[in-house]
Amino acid sequence: MMSAILPVLTQSKYEKEVRIRERYVPQIARDFVDQLNLGSRIKWYQEFGKDTYSFEAKTRYNGSRISIEFSDIGVFEDVEIEVKITEVPHEIRSKIIDFLNDSYPKYQIDKIQVQYSGSEEAVLAQFTNKTHTHGLVIRYEVVLSAKKDGQYSLFEYLFSENGSFVSRNKIVLKTTDNLEY
Repeated sequence: MMSAILPVLTQSKYEKEVRIRERYVPQIARDFVDQLNLGSRIKWYQEFGKDTYSFEAKTRYNGSRISIEFSDIGVFEDVEIEVKITEVPHEIRSKIIDFLNDSYPKYQIDKIQVQYSGSEEAVLAQFTNKTHTHGLVIRYEVVLSAKKDGQYSLFEYLFSENGSFVSRNKIVLKTTDNLEY
């Protein structure tokens, strides 16, 4: 059996975040965040890409950083929870690390997030009842700095629920453009 080797095209991801007041966020997005019952202060941001913008709510949830992203009109996109590499299940972690080791001679993982998307109902069930329901999509987002062609660059990788590679974006930003929370 012959396997095809597909080239990985790297797209660039431009990001700039600006803190905004809650009143400027679409009501539909605010209502969704309220349903999550996160129980702590929410900070709202408007995130600008190359040709788009979105809204993002950031807070802490069970001691971890969490962000909830919405489209420019307030439609739910995903929830991301920052985790430590050791919190990723062993089999998945091994697949991700093996993939990255095969891709780069030298790299450092800066951040790992578990990403929940799919239907609003499935995501709400995950957070309110801790119930994994049909329609819930789980992925792992890995941000890393890697040495490629003699230069360090920032990349954002997306892996499936079982640790398979999904996509890669090169992150292009000025450090003064992003706000930390």
